[in-house]
Amino acid sequence: MLFRVVSNECLWTVNDIRDVHTSIAAVSQAGVAPVDRVRETVNRLCLGAWHHEVEINQRRGWDDAEWWQYLNLESLLPWATVALGLPGEHPDEYGHLVESVVSSAVSSSFGPWTAQALPPGFASALGEECVRLAHHKEPEWFTEVDWVGLG
Repeated sequence: MLFRVVSNECLWTVNDIRDVHTSIAAVSQAGVAPVDRVRETVNRLCLGAWHHEVEINQRRGWDDAEWWQYLNLESLLPWATVALGLPGEHPDEYGHLVESVVSSAVSSSFGPWTAQALPPGFASALGEECVRLAHHKEPEWFTEVDWVGLG
């Protein structure tokens, strides 16, 4: 039983890393400012998570959690943070942004499973909060010439 739990945990982690890599690889590397890469990567992560949950898993309702918890963004963002080289010793802080962005950017009338897409402004607001947190952690992080990300 322990082996099964460990195997499942490893599989989820590998899937998270794969999803982050796919999102980062889809963002143009040439001539794109680091802050724009962060914003676009977060946008692609959000869209990919929504697509996976709605189209692939064919979720048609929420059971035991809020809609945004099903998207797994709290787990994906820390991996993206590390891959994008964002500042901070605790990448989980970026994942914790999801709930606050939901409460501030999404109206209570959003019916997730009747909607055709993510709530308007959610992905862009989350990307902006990631940029804001990175800038707070290290004000000069986006001006460095040696900024490194996956690619």
